[in-house]
Amino acid sequence: AIAPQLRWVHCPSSHLNRLCLPEIEQRGNVLVSFTKVEQLFQIAEYLFSVVLAFAKNLFQWKDVYRFPNLVWDCKWRGKMLTLENKIFLQVGLGSVGQALAKKAVESGMRVYGVDKTTSFKPHCFKQFNYNQLEMVLPEADVVSIALPREQGLQVQFTKELIEKIKNDAILTILGSPRIVDEPVLVEQAPRFRGILIDAYYQNPIPPQSKLWTIPNLLITPEVAPRPKSQTKEAARTFRFNLRQYLHDNYSDMKNLVDPQVAYIPDTEIS
Repeated sequence: AIAPQLRWVHCPSSHLNRLCLPEIEQRGNVLVSFTKVEQLFQIAEYLFSVVLAFAKNLFQWKDVYRFPNLVWDCKWRGKMLTLENKIFLQVGLGSVGQALAKKAVESGMRVYGVDKTTSFKPHCFKQFNYNQLEMVLPEADVVSIALPREQGLQVQFTKELIEKIKNDAILTILGSPRIVDEPVLVEQAPRFRGILIDAYYQNPIPPQSKLWTIPNLLITPEVAPRPKSQTKEAARTFRFNLRQYLHDNYSDMKNLVDPQVAYIPDTEIS
């Protein structure tokens, strides 16, 4: 309100909710751009460390060895999982989603990708759109949700969708836990081998949330992108966009977003 001549805002990260997007959208003449995630390697590395931990029952072994007499005969020895030839379903094929798909291929998995469109993605064995999600979910051994933050919540995992996920599958969510219906997730969680929610640091899961009561759920405070990269991509992107802006080449600016689409209300989970 006190900056009537404001025409462009560049966010140095993809945390667009830090901006006053509703007011920017209402103004109607302000460009918004951002720097894409730089820590793609770190994110993929973190997610697969958790997937492997669930696959190899690492969290269970920590509990089992408190009873040395039972370790050698415990049920977890017979429930080890290998990722080779398993189906990795990547929901959301932005830069993060594609990095996860690449890591899954390197781990010997077959990647099914789900996005708004079925445009070619090099690491996907098969591709589907969001309307086909219900059809493909029962095939997935690992369901990875990483929707581009700047696009908002493109898909909601309702009770019907969660029930389509097979027993003993691994579910990972990078970003907003509001993608999944919380009461249904609490109810369905025992069917899963493990669940990860690496939730937005700026929108923490409140202490009273029932998500904290799920034994096989790991909640982390947006640590997947850490440690932060030392590259200067944010400065390079801003410098490029500034050059285009000064020459009125708005269509050539990188990473422009629609404030109305990018805005996600900061509502708490009850």
